[in-house]
Amino acid sequence: MELRLKYGRGEQNALLPPFMAVKELRSGGIAPLSSLSRLLAGSLEKPVGIHPFDSVFRRAKNLLIVMPADFYPHILSEIASQVVARLQHIGVPPAEIRILLADSSYSKPASRDSIAGLAQKTGLDPERIYTHCTGDTAQRDYFGDSRQGFPFYGNRLLLEADELLLIGVVQPHLLWGMTGGPELLFPGCMHEETLLRACDLLCRENHSTDGGTSVPGANPAGKELLKALPATFSINIVVDETGRVVAVVSGKALQAYLAAAAWMDQIRNSDSSPPGSLTIASCGGSPFDDQLDGLGLALNNTLALTHPGGDIVLLARCAMNGRAGSTTGEKYPARTLRRRLEQYLLNRIRGDIRDAAEKNVFLVSELPDATVRSLQATPCRSLEQAIGLLRRGFNPNEAARVIGNACMIRIPE
Repeated sequence: MELRLKYGRGEQNALLPPFMAVKELRSGGIAPLSSLSRLLAGSLEKPVGIHPFDSVFRRAKNLLIVMPADFYPHILSEIASQVVARLQHIGVPPAEIRILLADSSYSKPASRDSIAGLAQKTGLDPERIYTHCTGDTAQRDYFGDSRQGFPFYGNRLLLEADELLLIGVVQPHLLWGMTGGPELLFPGCMHEETLLRACDLLCRENHSTDGGTSVPGANPAGKELLKALPATFSINIVVDETGRVVAVVSGKALQAYLAAAAWMDQIRNSDSSPPGSLTIASCGGSPFDDQLDGLGLALNNTLALTHPGGDIVLLARCAMNGRAGSTTGEKYPARTLRRRLEQYLLNRIRGDIRDAAEKNVFLVSELPDATVRSLQATPCRSLEQAIGLLRRGFNPNEAARVIGNACMIRIPE
């Protein structure tokens, strides 16, 4: 049997022994109820906790749309195009609309090609599309102090806007609970000075989320900003493990985001399969395995599915923007921020493996071998190599658990 799993923007494949049984574990999944256009239109007409979209934004002035940069660009550009068209239909001219592309990866601003493509799709002047750069002091403004004790320095466009509209994709995230909503503002629109202070607090006090459920404590700084700013409306896109849009939840910013996160929790629920001796899993390819947080999230789920002493083969490219874990040469933001965040995530992953009752982890990634070994895992360059390195023999009486996207699965308690 040939096994194919997503890895980065491609695939890894390997031949399994012919006698080896395989049990595929998938998230619960929800079939799309309608087309993207109809899902969006329905959510705008019946939003959560607020008047319909047309009533809220009719003849709005100085409107800022905040959406992620280079994250599901085809879906988000289509949503943005339809939203801008609807705004113009209800009397909001293009001169009153600006778009800010948030950056939650702390790597670099959106490319010129991305901005040009979005401008063409929405019909807006490219000069009205801005990209947030975490390290750019010219964009920085002071928002006040957080309840956690660090100052909020963020993009000044947020303070200048009279109306805020957030558009994001809701997916599990190791640090922030879920992407979208509060995560668009924090860390997405914050300056590196704030993020460094927050990172120090995270490392020092081990503040973290529960690994991807919509608990109230996840990303408290983001929720604090969401309540303080005039973010009257948010559009939250829910996608399944294959990238299909299954729901669009719009409404009052925080309420609609939490409703979308509840949708995501339903999708992620898997069957209550008992632990096994061998789990072979992928993070689901890009964008899930672009960064270390995807590796950590997938690892938590595969550890829960594997017996003590069992084997785990996990695919997580972790390309770190093409640098395989190296921060050398990065300009946006200061290398210090990425180093600290990466070190925190590596320490967290190392602790998870250490506490995993002698489970053997074979990691297929582009991380340096020394880094993988420091995590108490075995480095592999391919799925085929990892299968060949399994220490114990295959048990023909037990099916190996195979997970196509371990970031999007959650075992019910």
